Amino acid sequence: MLLGDNTTAGAQRVMRYDPVNRVVLGSFGSGFIGGDITSIAVDQVGGRAFVATGGLVKVFNYNTGAFLDAFSSSYGDIEYDAGLNRLTVANGTGSGSDPVRVYDGSTYTELATLTDRYYSTAAIRRPGTSWYASFGLPANAATVNAIRNSLAGGSPLPFDAIGPSWSSTNAPRAAIFTNTNQFMGISADNSTNTTKLWTVDTDTSGFVGGLGVWGSMGAYAANANIANGHGSLAYLLMGTNLVTYHTGLQTVLGTQSLGFSSNIRGMAVVIAPEPGTMIALAAGVGALLRRRRRS
Repeated sequence: MLLGDNTTAGAQRVMRYDPVNRVVLGSFGSGFIGGDITSIAVDQVGGRAFVATGGLVKVFNYNTGAFLDAFSSSYGDIEYDAGLNRLTVANGTGSGSDPVRVYDGSTYTELATLTDRYYSTAAIRRPGTSWYASFGLPANAATVNAIRNSLAGGSPLPFDAIGPSWSSTNAPRAAIFTNTNQFMGISADNSTNTTKLWTVDTDTSGFVGGLGVWGSMGAYAANANIANGHGSLAYLLMGTNLVTYHTGLQTVLGTQSLGFSSNIRGMAVVIAPEPGTMIALAAGVGALLRRRRRS
C-alpha cells in the first residue's frame, strides 16, 4: 500500500505500508514532492507511482524510490488504467464545468465534460469494457450523482447521471470497481459528521438500477479514500484509520490506526500475487531449472 504522508511541510513523502502485517516498509519522495499529496495511482506493470501534488503529477519508481518524471495536471483525483496505459485526471477544482481528462504521456484528451460538476473523481474504466464511470458534485444543485461516460475512437460521448442523490455537503472523494463490477464510492458529509459508502450495479453497457447509499462508515473524513485489495476486500482510508471492508458482504472486517502520520492523503494498493500463485510460479521455475540441468 502507498499512502501520502503530509505530516511535515517540505518533506511530504509516500509511505510503503503492509496493511496485512501492519508494517511500514520505508518511504520515498521526500524532498522531491514539494507540496501536499492529494492523490496516488500505480502502474504495476511498469512499477510506477503517480503522485498528484499542487497542480503537478510526479512519477516515481515505487520499488526503488527513483524520481522519473513530472507533468502539469489538475487538482483532482487521478486513476491509472493498466489495460490502456492511460492516466485519467479529474479537474475537481471547485468551479464551473470540470472536464475529466486522460493523459497519454505528453498531452491531455478530454474524456467527458461533466457540465456544472463542481467537483469530480477520476474516471475509472469498467474491466472488459470501453466505458468509464466517475461521480461529481454539481455546482448549481444540491445533489451528488454517479456519471457514466463512454470513449469510442478517442472521442468523448454524452454522459448520463443517475440517482438518488444526497446533500451537497457530501464531497465526493474516490471510487472503485469491485471484483463483482459494482461501482463503489466514498463520500464525506460534514453536516452530519459521517463518511458514507455507496454502490451502483453495472453490466457491460453501463449502470443497472439506482444508486444505493449504505450507513455511516465513521466520522466525517476530509481525506476519505477507497482502494481495492485482493478479491472482495477493499481498504477505506478515513483520517488516520484504515478500515478493511468486504465488498460482497458489505461489512467491516477490521480497523487499524496508522500511527506513523497525522496527515494522510492519497492511497493506492499494489496487489501482490496470491500465495497460491507464488507457489505455482516457484514450481514452474523449479521444473524449468531441473530440465535445464538434465539438458
